[in-house]
Amino acid sequence: MKFYLQQGYGMMALNEEYAESKKNYGFILSPRSLNKRHTIDRISEHAKILKKKDSDSEILFDPQFYQPRTNLDKIRQFPYFDTDDFYTQEFVGDGAKKLSLAAINFQELNLNVDSYIIPGIYTNSINDDWLEIFDNFLDGALNSPYNSKVYYQTISLGADAVLSSDFYDFIGQCVLSPVEGFYIVLKKPEGTYLIQDSLYLYKLLDAFISLKLANKKIILGYANHQDLMFAGAGIDGLATGNYQNVRSFDPSIFIDSNEDDIKRKGKWYFDGKTLSEYKLQELDLAFSRGLKSLFGPINDFNKILFNTDRPSNIEINWTEKLSFKNYFKFIEDTCNYLGMKKTNERMNFIYDFFKEIESNVNNLSSSGFRQRTKGFSSDASEATLDAISSILSDRTFDINQL
Repeated sequence: MKFYLQQGYGMMALNEEYAESKKNYGFILSPRSLNKRHTIDRISEHAKILKKKDSDSEILFDPQFYQPRTNLDKIRQFPYFDTDDFYTQEFVGDGAKKLSLAAINFQELNLNVDSYIIPGIYTNSINDDWLEIFDNFLDGALNSPYNSKVYYQTISLGADAVLSSDFYDFIGQCVLSPVEGFYIVLKKPEGTYLIQDSLYLYKLLDAFISLKLANKKIILGYANHQDLMFAGAGIDGLATGNYQNVRSFDPSIFIDSNEDDIKRKGKWYFDGKTLSEYKLQELDLAFSRGLKSLFGPINDFNKILFNTDRPSNIEINWTEKLSFKNYFKFIEDTCNYLGMKKTNERMNFIYDFFKEIESNVNNLSSSGFRQRTKGFSSDASEATLDAISSILSDRTFDINQL
């Protein structure tokens, strides 16, 4: 399973640093991540730099047409982004096709991407108008003269759409689609960061299995650590970024942006043994009580915290960059490990993985260490395990065919 860096605000330097390591990373470039002072040429320059540093790196571009009526100039400046006739009959038909074709042309001619992402509009209701635009986006893209690269069609849905009775019919349509892959970005139930709805998770696992059995490629965008569970369904790639808004999809950020004024409310450490984030002051108490061994794994980026019994004393050295790299290291290593396993073995592995996380969290809890707001709660853990165990029971035969 491939690890992708989902470009968030301020990530260009990080992207270039990762490309320099020549590990064949994937990069999903973003109009919204542009500084307000930058023009679209900055994205083109960035793509060229990444390729120059690592010719094997995979460059994709997310057109970010999720909110056609956006007021963000840095998104609207892109040449395919013309919304004057949105939701008129002309747009639903030929207008959508023209926009999609223009987005593909931009990706090829301006960025020379390795694969194309077809634009998609966010919806929380799978209705006829949205489906018609979805189909016409596909038709427009496939009319492109460029046919030597993979096309990923964007699926951008809210929780109500996933939980609706129309969802399986829509997935059935996707199974029969001529497109080779899907780039999937999902708004989680009630805007939660970690999902506590087992039915929602079950339906996604079920859908991804069906798409994979149809030989469709799947990249899950705006993902976080809980989304590693979908490796069990055979997804091909998982994309995550620096700040929480590129680890959890929220369509509202494409309407209004305060990204230039990100509030830094303290420094957090992500822990791979518990899939939880902690403030350094929380680690002080745990480490002083002899619980250090229950955290980890230790890597080149977080080791400075484990070389002391009072992490808060070195808070000035625990930079945002180290925090991001520590998170990416865990996601990357897990993706690589899962990628070495046979696809039909991943679901059982991922169940055991989350059972171990549950055990680690319980061990901390039994030692009097309480999970806080960014902890992998028992509700999130139970929902994850319930969904995986249910899909293992209901689709054993299909999982074995992956």
